[in-house]
Amino acid sequence: MMYNPYNIDSIKNILRVHGAKPLKQLGQNFLVDFETCEKISVCALDRSSSAKKNMVVEIGPGLGSLTLSLLKKFDRVCAIEFDKILFEILNKKLISCEKFNLVNQDALKFDFKNLIHSLSNYNLSVCSNLPYYVTSPILSLLFENSISNSNIINFNSIVVMVQKEVGERLLAQLGERACGFLTLLVQTYSKPKKLFDVSKDYFYPSPSVDSTVIFFEIRNDNFRKIRNKENFFKISKLLFSERRKTILNNLNKKIIFNKDKLSQILKNINVNPNLRAENLNFEDFLNIYNVCAERS
Repeated sequence: MMYNPYNIDSIKNILRVHGAKPLKQLGQNFLVDFETCEKISVCALDRSSSAKKNMVVEIGPGLGSLTLSLLKKFDRVCAIEFDKILFEILNKKLISCEKFNLVNQDALKFDFKNLIHSLSNYNLSVCSNLPYYVTSPILSLLFENSISNSNIINFNSIVVMVQKEVGERLLAQLGERACGFLTLLVQTYSKPKKLFDVSKDYFYPSPSVDSTVIFFEIRNDNFRKIRNKENFFKISKLLFSERRKTILNNLNKKIIFNKDKLSQILKNINVNPNLRAENLNFEDFLNIYNVCAERS
């Protein structure tokens, strides 16, 4: 049965036929505005002069409103859908499209490394309308796979739509009050840019807040300064663990030093031990990581 992913009555009907409804626990708010889908797909496309073809990975295609726009712009589209019923509906709709591949899987378990290795002849981008509850883990996974161990950039761009409040944290600068661990993750791997806001009225069912579309240009200048990214993020997460506490108190919970000695170590690298993590810049986080690594 065919349906129109931009028409709410059509969406309700196709879901009813399959005995389904939007699942709040999975953050299923379907984008139904055609023009917004077109704008997002244009932003996701790599417009470099490279002779390579362009491929996009879409996470959570739902009923395919954004997918249809992406298929018009990209040479190949690979979509990852967790929901079995939505997978079956979209697969039937696009089964005859040769440049489309749909995978029924949890995106957090998807083998991005294998995809990157097997499609090295493509410019790869990622595009997604991310539910609130998976924004941080999905972005972490994407960033981890965005730069290879040899410092080669794997994704040309990442474009995501998130809740507006989450977008503000992603776009915050280190040293600003709104920043958090997610901000550090973003700044380590990318240069984020706000593209535009999307009204909550452009979704079915309508969420309680508007959304923001963000473009992440992958960078490797900060990444190459980190000797061990796992330990770097472990220490950085510790610094943010209790936001109201100073970095000295947060560090002292896990770093086995006399507190006075730890305070002096921080002063030696020109970091005020009485600051909070939200007051630090990237170089501060890097210096704290380096001095902790030296003494571990």
